[in-house]
This record gives sequence, structure tokens and C-alpha cells, in this order.
Amino acid sequence: MSKIGAHPELDGSFAPVLPSHAKTQYDALPWPGGGKLGDVPPAEFTSRLVAWGIPGASHEQGREANAAAYARHLERLRAEAAQAAVNAFLAEAAKTEATSK
Repeated sequence: MSKIGAHPELDGSFAPVLPSHAKTQYDALPWPGGGKLGDVPPAEFTSRLVAWGIPGASHEQGREANAAAYARHLERLRAEAAQAAVNAFLAEAAKTEATSK
């Protein structure tokens, strides 16, 4: 006998586990310490971003907007690191080129 409104995959003895906070499209981004952004509790999330000085993060915004600010920050860091690697290669290659003449 089935119960009205019961979830078809559950036998009624356990309640389904629901997320404890809103999910974002950025939940898979890495978080310091090895976790993922989506696993960071709401009470910690925005406070950390603001403390780290992430541009665009604030307590006035929602989780999605703050997650987007974090994503932009990571992308900026990646772009800067890539440019630094290219610049280092070009400088080293120029030294090699100059000494081989």
C-alpha cells in the first residue's frame, strides 16, 4: 500500500536529504583547503570572500552574485599567471637567443 504524496524511491522511513543552501552555477569551483565552493556553508561563504578582499563580493549580495565575483577573481588570477609564464618564457628565450649569436 502506498502513501499519498510519498516519494516513489523512498520507503517512508527516511526523509530525503535537501541542500542546506542555494546552489549556484559555480559550485564546482575549487575552494581553499581542497573543497568545492558549493560545499561552503552560507555563514562562512560571504564572510570569507569579503575578508579576502574579493572584488565585487559583499554582504549585500546573494550567494549567486558573490559566487560570480569569486569566479571572476579566479579567472583574473589564472590570466595573470598565464601572462607571467609567457613573459618569463619570452625573457629566458631572449637571453638564450642573445648568448647564441
